[in-house]
Amino acid sequence: MASSTKTRHLLNLVVVLAILAASLWFALRGVEWGELWGNIARINLLWILVSVAVTISSHFIRAERWRILIPEGNTVGRFNAFSATVIGYMMNNIIPRSGEVIRPWVLARREQRPFSRLLATVLVERILDGLALLLIFLLLLVVSRQQLENLLPGYTATGILLTLSIPILGLIILVALAVKTTLGTTMVAWLCRRFPGKLTAKLQEIFQEFRSGVNFSGARGGTMILLWSLLLWVFYAFSIYFGFLAFGYDQRYGLGMGAMVTTLAITTVGITIAPTPGAFGVYHLFCRTALVTLYAVGESDAVSFALVMHAAPYLGTILIGALLMLREGISFGEATQHTSRDTANG
Repeated sequence: MASSTKTRHLLNLVVVLAILAASLWFALRGVEWGELWGNIARINLLWILVSVAVTISSHFIRAERWRILIPEGNTVGRFNAFSATVIGYMMNNIIPRSGEVIRPWVLARREQRPFSRLLATVLVERILDGLALLLIFLLLLVVSRQQLENLLPGYTATGILLTLSIPILGLIILVALAVKTTLGTTMVAWLCRRFPGKLTAKLQEIFQEFRSGVNFSGARGGTMILLWSLLLWVFYAFSIYFGFLAFGYDQRYGLGMGAMVTTLAITTVGITIAPTPGAFGVYHLFCRTALVTLYAVGESDAVSFALVMHAAPYLGTILIGALLMLREGISFGEATQHTSRDTANG
């Protein structure tokens, strides 16, 4: 078992590094480096700082939405939820997807709450993010259908939407059936028949905690989740728009709100389908492709934008996340061990 787990981790690492290397190569090829560095030297640092501040603020918004999803979440400390969220993002910047496990673990440790229940709320959060991304693509289908199809030759915008929507909607249906019908109980009973008695009790406990974790407080809770989700994506989008202002691309290339939403959607899809540590390479490739193909931005200009708009919030999140880890009394080694253990168990 240990050998197969190590082999799986090694294969995952090889695949991730291959994606990272290929993405960086495609993102940086043909770039005029002198022009790129000159472009970076001329940016307005004030707008970059505003963009980073907006990104960090989005973590607080996500933490507030998370508190609503958590049963009796009003008793969870705001700063504790924010701390866990930023640490989770910091870990995602180092080990792809690890933050989804680290975030509930940090909060469970601080608030003395069941880890399984908090992990369930993170799954619900990711479903909400997927639905939000689908809605953004629906909007793009209305306002930029031809541009989307030009961006991905051989694909129709409708086909892209279906490709994204089927797994998300399937996951929603599966979770709903597992929680609201007897399907979940039946699945757990089937698993319990195939494991020893000690594991049976643990499986049942985890499922009950999971079921509790995907419920939130009624219509008011649903309305607040919707409002926080909308605000979250508005902040994500404006962090990009302030980047346009920093580089002067609002004047030079006429990049405005439409380009802001389109760039956000395309880079988010790229990060989702091909995760690498800190989105290195993938973010740069999809950002360059969107700006060059859809808005005729120069290649060096597009890459310089991608480099800065990736590095600035990345470094900001790493710095604040490291400080918050000190506050939580968590070492990086402890966090990575916890991630590896839960990944292996999952």
